[in-house]
Amino acid sequence: EMNTNDKEFCRRIEKIIFIDPGKRGIEQCFIYDSLYRAAEGILKCDKKKISYLLTGFCCMHDACETDGPLGSSVLCSLLRAMGFNTSILCDTFAEKVTKAAAFPNPVTVANSIEEIDNDISFAISIERPGRAEKTNDYRTMKARDISKVTAPLDFLFPNVKDKKIKPYLTISVGDGGNEVGTGNIIDLIKKKILKGDSICTISYRNILIMTGESKWKKIGNTTAIKIIE
Repeated sequence: EMNTNDKEFCRRIEKIIFIDPGKRGIEQCFIYDSLYRAAEGILKCDKKKISYLLTGFCCMHDACETDGPLGSSVLCSLLRAMGFNTSILCDTFAEKVTKAAAFPNPVTVANSIEEIDNDISFAISIERPGRAEKTNDYRTMKARDISKVTAPLDFLFPNVKDKKIKPYLTISVGDGGNEVGTGNIIDLIKKKILKGDSICTISYRNILIMTGESKWKKIGNTTAIKIIE
């Protein structure tokens, strides 16, 4: 069980992750104690049922970013060490990068939620695009359509329009407002984030963890990876 010392520890971590190096305006969207509530919620979940870490954001040149899959792999290792039956979940577009980052953790590859086990303990999205309210497709922070490289796995999460709560815990991590789970602060995204009206998503969650932006770093002449700064 979580206690006051755990809450203070989570708050110290939030001081590190609640930054906005990209100056997106996301610092106005941080939700304090969300990290503690997420940990507390997960610990109450059934360890035997399948739990998913949804990730994979195909963006620049339609290639999958690396920050979501790497973060998902670290979290998956921890959850499995704790006894949870956790698998990383991605679509075929993000499969190569996700599997490379996930090793030796299991990866479930699907292009629709009908292809996965629906008896779920909890689902966590980490840097995964959500369906845009305005256009019903998937958008980058600059509002570029990336639907051709994004399968509709956001249906694993509730929709702000129908308000149907999922029978499992849902947690989301995002850094821009166009990710799965940011629907609960949709009005804030529209007001505070550049192009927020075009990128805000309709998927929401039980617990949202907004964090600072990851940054691109060029390696050599041609390779770029996303890192946390």
